[in-house]
Amino acid sequence: MRVTERIVRARNAGRAIVDEATRRGSEIIVMGGPRRVRLASGRPAIFGDTVDFVLKHAPCRVMVAATKETVAK
Repeated sequence: MRVTERIVRARNAGRAIVDEATRRGSEIIVMGGPRRVRLASGRPAIFGDTVDFVLKHAPCRVMVAATKETVAK
């Protein structure tokens, strides 16, 4: 498996991740997902705004990894 990383400056991290995955023709996006109780919009959610956006808009599979401490909460 070849892993490619790149730092991109953007106002919206989720949009930047999705755009980069589309540009590269990625097969999978792997990202960390800290659990949150509420999004910036105020509605309850399991993950934060960025993970939520990527899960909804990614052109490929998305794997969200969490630490044991995060899962246990």
